[in-house]
Parts: sequence; structure tokens; C-alpha cells
Amino acid sequence: GNQNATVATTSSVTKPPENMPRFNGIADTPNERLTTVLQEALDVAAGMDKYLSEVCSPASDATKVLGEATASAPWGDYYENGHSEYGKTMFRFSGAWTTDVVEAKTLAMFAYMLKAKRVMEIGMFTGYGALTIAEVLPANGKMVSCEIDPFLKKFTKPFFDKSPHGHKVDV
Repeated sequence: GNQNATVATTSSVTKPPENMPRFNGIADTPNERLTTVLQEALDVAAGMDKYLSEVCSPASDATKVLGEATASAPWGDYYENGHSEYGKTMFRFSGAWTTDVVEAKTLAMFAYMLKAKRVMEIGMFTGYGALTIAEVLPANGKMVSCEIDPFLKKFTKPFFDKSPHGHKVDV
């Protein structure tokens, strides 16, 4: 086995907000049963983002740089006034639009498990998910990202160009 493998044994699970409506009676109707099941799922899921971020494999150097640039970009200004090189965005974006490391690594894991050679993505934003998936594709693999905003293609190009896997991404 891998001597460097680690296993997470504990996590700090956050309680749901106190002001969240809860059903506390006996679930007699379909709506009450659904509410109860959804509450139980929420109770389990609350705090999982922090836990998953802690145990997920880390982002590559290339995706870290791209993620930081996405988070720090003045998206409102790009929409209102444009960028000196790339022009204006078509939509009022924010850093919240990006795929996070857990989601990107999960999608990449699916592509890897399927031994995918070609992957298509509809809507790329800044390409964090696309680049993460491209990292697990074979050398001749292709990540096709369909994006309608020309600004985003221009924004992502320098990041893809610097990545050893960026050549696999076709926007």
C-alpha cells in the first residue's frame, strides 16, 4: 500500500442555522415526509464543504493561480468598463461563478474513472473546472469548453498557455 496515504477520521460538522424552519411533528403527509428527509440530508451536509476541502487532493499550481486570478478579478468593473486588452464581459460575473476545487476534482475523478479522452463542457467561466479535468486526460485528450463570452476565452488563454495541460483545452 501507499505509506504516505492519510485517512481523515474526524470532521467538524457545522450545525444548520438556528432560524431555519424545521418540522418537528410526526411526518404524516407527503410534504411533511419530504421536509423531514430534506432536513436530515441538510443536517448531514451542513459543514461538509469544509470537511471535503480539507480531505480533497490539492489544486495544481496552474489551477491555484487561475483560481486566485478569478477570485481577485474586478468582475463588476469588467462588465461596466471592460478590460484594456479583453474588452467587456457579456454578463455581470462574480468570483462565485467559478467551480471550486472539490467540484472540479470530483468531475476530474469521473473523467479519469471513465478513461475519458474527450470531454465537453457547456459554459466555462474562467476554465478552472476545464483545466482540472484536462490534467487527468491522456496526452492526446481534449477538453472542449463551449463558452459564448469572448472575454472569458481571452481571460483564460494566458493561464492555459502556462499550464502543461492547457493545450488539451479547446474553447
